[in-house]
Amino acid sequence: MYAEETCFGPQALDCSSCFTGHLLDPESSCVEHCPQGTYANTSTQLCEACSTNCEACLGSSDVCTSCSRSSYIFLHQGKCWSNCPEGFFETNEGSCEACGGSCLTCDAGPTQCLSCAEGRFLESGGCGLNCSLRTFPGEDGTCRRCPPHCDVCSDQRTCFRCSFLYLILNGACKASCPAGYYDDMEDSRCGTCHPTCSTCFGPLADDCETCSKATPKLYDGACATDCPPGTYYETAAMECQECHQTCARCFGSEANQCTQCERGLVLDPSTLLCGVTGDTECPPRTYLHDDQFTCKACHRQCHSCSGQGQDQCLTCTAPKFLYNRTCVTVCPARTFSSQQAADGAELRACLPCDHVCAACSGPSPNDCLTCSPGFLRLQTLCVSGCPAGYYREGSSCEECDRSCQQCTGPGPGSCQACTAPLLELLGTRLCVERCPRRFYQLDAVCHRCHISCQTCTGDASPKSCLTCDLGNTLLDNVCYPRCGEGKYYAQKDLCEPCHSSCRHCAGAGPAHCLSCLPHFGLHAMEGRCAPCCQTRGNDTNCCVCDTITALCTEAPLPKSGDLGGKANLNTEPARSEGHALAGLPLALLLALGLALAVFALVRARAKKRLCWHRSYERLSGSARGTMPHGVPEPDGGGEADVVYTTKGGSVYRRYSFYHDQDPDVAQHDADDNVDSLNRS
Repeated sequence: MYAEETCFGPQALDCSSCFTGHLLDPESSCVEHCPQGTYANTSTQLCEACSTNCEACLGSSDVCTSCSRSSYIFLHQGKCWSNCPEGFFETNEGSCEACGGSCLTCDAGPTQCLSCAEGRFLESGGCGLNCSLRTFPGEDGTCRRCPPHCDVCSDQRTCFRCSFLYLILNGACKASCPAGYYDDMEDSRCGTCHPTCSTCFGPLADDCETCSKATPKLYDGACATDCPPGTYYETAAMECQECHQTCARCFGSEANQCTQCERGLVLDPSTLLCGVTGDTECPPRTYLHDDQFTCKACHRQCHSCSGQGQDQCLTCTAPKFLYNRTCVTVCPARTFSSQQAADGAELRACLPCDHVCAACSGPSPNDCLTCSPGFLRLQTLCVSGCPAGYYREGSSCEECDRSCQQCTGPGPGSCQACTAPLLELLGTRLCVERCPRRFYQLDAVCHRCHISCQTCTGDASPKSCLTCDLGNTLLDNVCYPRCGEGKYYAQKDLCEPCHSSCRHCAGAGPAHCLSCLPHFGLHAMEGRCAPCCQTRGNDTNCCVCDTITALCTEAPLPKSGDLGGKANLNTEPARSEGHALAGLPLALLLALGLALAVFALVRARAKKRLCWHRSYERLSGSARGTMPHGVPEPDGGGEADVVYTTKGGSVYRRYSFYHDQDPDVAQHDADDNVDSLNRS
């Protein structure tokens, strides 16, 4: 069939229009697909030429699908470009891809920025809102380097924070401060000296090291125009030095160089010595010599003294304190510094602490800062033992959680006794406002229900259930499970396996355990199992287990901690009888096992009926329908309190063979017991 609808000649290239489904190409031929360099114009049914840069196009002459490679043109958003537009980069495949992040332009990859969008700054090929440490945002949109040794700056000339050990001065970083400034290492800056100082070590008037020309006389760190009374100017030292203690004015430091005496003393013009006459006394920092005329200087640390020695002080000059007639800067251990006024003078002495204090701020046992060996710190007190409501933590007494009246450690999980009206959660160290689910209240204690019960009355037996878990059947206060040990009832009558950490469970996951495997403890409030601690370590992956309830009593104790708990606390995992025998030789175990098996078989046949009567109790009520056999075993009771139903519908409870067992009655195999029930 020919595709042309009209033509101007007989040849295939003489078409002027084509039938539906065909297009007229530039060669006047009808084709199903337009040739390379053209596109199908469905409105005119013509193959029209693509734009000059397009090697191929689609739907329009300007919507390119590939570009002419000879022109080195890149395809981008349906157009061919000689260079990729701003915000895009050229790939090895000859296409333009967008720059990443906030790049305005990029090269070789989306994260290799060449310039950034407004408000961002270029640094190491990336664009950020701020420049990194030791750089500042430049006017060209790039991060520029700060001046040397500067961590934070605003431009090349102004630093705000210098690198370690460098100090800032007028926006520049200095290794040391010039004259007229001091090194302020705390604020990392050069501080200005007091105007009287030429050099200094601080900002105060008495922090001078050398003096300015206007105030050239240095004394005790301060600069003045003249030396103060009681001093003279030492030219070699270039500072004012003290006269002899007896001199009010002098021209040297010796006792025979006085020009004026202290009040109460008389100057001898021939010797230039100041002495005592009549009832006068020696001035401060001197004592009366044995000649009863001359006042001799005390040791330089003493304010008053009985002799010239360092250990003959009576009072001390500030800021020193008197200790054993010696002046010390810091009072030794077991003493505190005291300042008292007496006769217009200040007495500074080291006084003893109370015997319970190793360091103190006063004489009372309430003034302790640290305690003597054998005593514990309780706030400002030192006590021999922690009182109720506190526990020992190192060398101090810390307050128990407010839920605990007594405790062994921090937090609500370390209680030994509960604060009323809170209730003790039996088998744990927790105090609660009300008993949680699966517990019942008896007096001020929450006891655990039988694990077959979701809620129960005031009894831990399997006959005290009020409600059951999903899928279990409640009959005559007994919960009969649909699923066996290690499984729970799920939707569509399916029994799904419990989490590997659970022995019995009420749902999926590790947080729905009802009981745990041997050597594991159950967190009563969290419903998860954790291995029992083998040592008193600080391992948070195990718990201290209660051997009776198989619950986690508390978090692991520190190595130096004191359990201080109840007698049933045990940080070692419960060891079964089988584990105790594990150390025996293999041959002895085999022989013992064979002998026990033969003995049990003989005794079981002889006492079978007696065993039945002593091991089972018929419960009230009967099972109806297809009641399953068995109730999950309790946590710590071995095989005790397991409920079975017979084929006739009678309900029995089997007791443990380890409780009140007749010495002549041997233990039967569990399957034999069930067969006996069914035969009944």
